[in-house]
Amino acid sequence: MVAVPTAFLRRHVAWLSTQLNAVTSKLSEIETALSAPPTRSHEPNLQALNHALHTLSTRLHVLHRRANFESQTLSTIQSLYFASRYGSHTPYAPLSPLRNTIESRTFDLTALPARISAARETINTLIHQRNQTLHLEVAESSQRIAEATLSDAASMRVIAVLTMCFLPGTAVAGIFGMGMFQDLGWKWIWVYFVVTVPLTIGVLGVWWVWLRRMRKRGNVLDMISGRGDLEFRDAETGEPHAVEQRQARDHETVEMHVFDTTPEKGNA
Repeated sequence: MVAVPTAFLRRHVAWLSTQLNAVTSKLSEIETALSAPPTRSHEPNLQALNHALHTLSTRLHVLHRRANFESQTLSTIQSLYFASRYGSHTPYAPLSPLRNTIESRTFDLTALPARISAARETINTLIHQRNQTLHLEVAESSQRIAEATLSDAASMRVIAVLTMCFLPGTAVAGIFGMGMFQDLGWKWIWVYFVVTVPLTIGVLGVWWVWLRRMRKRGNVLDMISGRGDLEFRDAETGEPHAVEQRQARDHETVEMHVFDTTPEKGNA
């Protein structure tokens, strides 16, 4: 009466052992792939490894259910043996090796989920490190682009200054090259320099004044919009630095001129 269930249980235990060995072997391969140092020519496919871990976790859940089924079947066969006329208080002898196999396999079934969780944490860590490396590369690329942009801006500024230096002379030379001035001759060449030099200085002066006014206007707009709220105070006295005090006074002056709506005495 118990021979057929025992044979079925023996075949099931053998099948479950084979499946468990396959899961353990696959998990060992994944752990080896994760522990190997990555190289440029060969990097582990983290997405594929994560999918493989998900598959192993599903298979392990099935193996847990099969292991519980084996334990219940073993208890049922032992109960049937005790209930039979051949039964006694001693365990059924053919069940002893099966019981030992099932008990020894319990440790593997208990340890595998922890190993799978550790492998998943390793994959998440590697993904985070890869993202950090990518972000650093993007930041370095952005820095190089910014440096190239600043270099181009400096070059354009130099070109603009050189253009302003030579443009007045070119304009004066073009005017003196007209037909009405061809009879003057080389003895009047000093007139060219007398006109060109002051004109060049005037153009550069206008550019310099315009540049200072634009910078000052930008500082005033920053203070009005609230972007100039940061103060650099002296470490010993705690008072704002001279530059900060001057900016504060300029800010108050701008507010008085912009927001003061009091009529003047002459218009009252």
